[in-house]
Formats: sequence, C-alpha cells, structure tokens
Amino acid sequence: MENLVEVKNNQVVTSSRQVAKFFGKLHKNVLQTIENIKAENSAVTTWFYKTSYSAGTGKQYPEYYMNRDGFSLLVMGFTGQKAIEWKIKYIQAFNQMEEALRQKPTTPAPVLKRVTYKGQIMMQSVDLAQLTGLSNATLLTQAKKHKLCHILLNDDTLKVFKLENHLRTGASRVVLYPRDTVVSLLMLRNLYSKVKNVILDYFQVSSTAIDSQWFVAETATINTAIGSARKRLATLDGILEQFTQSRRSFQEHISLLEFANELSTFMLRDLYKLKEQVALLKP
Repeated sequence: MENLVEVKNNQVVTSSRQVAKFFGKLHKNVLQTIENIKAENSAVTTWFYKTSYSAGTGKQYPEYYMNRDGFSLLVMGFTGQKAIEWKIKYIQAFNQMEEALRQKPTTPAPVLKRVTYKGQIMMQSVDLAQLTGLSNATLLTQAKKHKLCHILLNDDTLKVFKLENHLRTGASRVVLYPRDTVVSLLMLRNLYSKVKNVILDYFQVSSTAIDSQWFVAETATINTAIGSARKRLATLDGILEQFTQSRRSFQEHISLLEFANELSTFMLRDLYKLKEQVALLKP
C-alpha cells in the first residue's frame, strides 16, 4: 500500500499534498478547502498544522499536515467511486499506523529537574519539549497564540533564576511556563492524559487540583464531539433516505453503501473517543 500516512510528534498524520495526489485534486484547492474549514470553526485548529516544502527550486510553498480528524473533515465532501476507494484506503492506513503506534514499547518518563522562579514552581520549555516531543519554538508559538502565561528570562532575570535554582546552564535565554500553561499546552495537543502523572508529580499537586480547573474545557470538547456525531448521523440518515427516493444502477448502490459504511466507521471512532474524554472527567 502507498505511504498514505506517517508519524509526527507521536501522532499519525497525512499531508495536503498526499491528499491532493491520491484524490486527484489540485493542491491549491485542497489548501483553500482547509483554510475555509479553519475559518469556519476555530475548534479544529489543532487538527491541521501549517508548514512548507521546497519544490526543488529553493522556493517554499505552503502545505498542511492533518491528523485523522482533520483528514475526515477535509475529504467528507469528496464524492465519486475513486474518492470512496481512497477514503477506505486511508481509513485502513490510519488504523494500521495507530495500532502500530499503540503497540510500540513505551519509554520511561524523563526525570525533570523541578525549578522555581521567585518561589513559584515553573517548568522550563526545554523540559516540556522533552516531555512532549514538540520543539521549544512550537510550544512558545502556541503559548503566544492562545495568550497563555509564559516568562522569558535573559540577562539579569536569567542570572536571578540561575542563582535561585543553582543552575550553570550556558543558555542566553530561558522560557518558563507555570502549571496552568503547561496543562493548557498539553490539552491543546491531546497529550495531557499521557503525561498527567508526571505533571502532577512535578507541580506537587493532587489530581483534583488540576482536573477541576479543566472540567469546563473538557466539557466543551465533549459537546463539540457530540455535535460532530449528530452531523454525521444526519448525513447518514440522508444517505439512507436516497435508497428509496430515486433509481440508480447497481454500482451506484454499492458506492452509496460503501460511503455509508465509511461514515459509520467515522461515527464509531468518534463515539469511542468521546467515551475516553468522558472517562477523563471521572474522579
């Protein structure tokens, strides 16, 4: 099978160029569709990651990487027999890669040196990057984008920090994140549940102390998932109604059934993820 998906930052993704290639679309049109999706719903921002690629001439061109949710939303409107075939291939590819990722041996959580700034426990960006697999630049960009508290130390403030924590780092600047920002950044990337115990231990707080602050945020995420499931159910209802409303060839019936089956697969996956999110809210 073609290399439809890959793993980046411990997440299975595909690229907008790959989608354009296999679905027979112009890449510029796929990019525009993604931009439209993001403009209509800010909640899907984390499903798409904008980057760039070189075409060999040295010039940079825009490209998007997307997770399974982003891919599902993007290709939902792609129709035709060829589109259905590639949707099924992509579903299989995502399933296989995600299963392989789940079975990958887990590595021990890194031991992080707890630091403080003016007496308050903070986490250094380099440590959070090590914990998440994200770059310092990505973390800082996300913190600024979502207006999350962060502290940039350099010159005199950096000297104070080094003395307070008995550090001898040669870094010319250090970025620190308080607990709330760390949790927010992790939740934005759906990583909080994976490193929750490390965070609780690092900031020396109970599970309730953190989870209670994010109950409302998680509830909003769950409501969004429920809304998505309802929309797909409505689409599925519409497909089923078409069987009795018009005549079509045997092959058209098969194509319609395949798409209905694909949509059902997406719904089952969404419901399973919803179950996991609800479980996170339980004490």
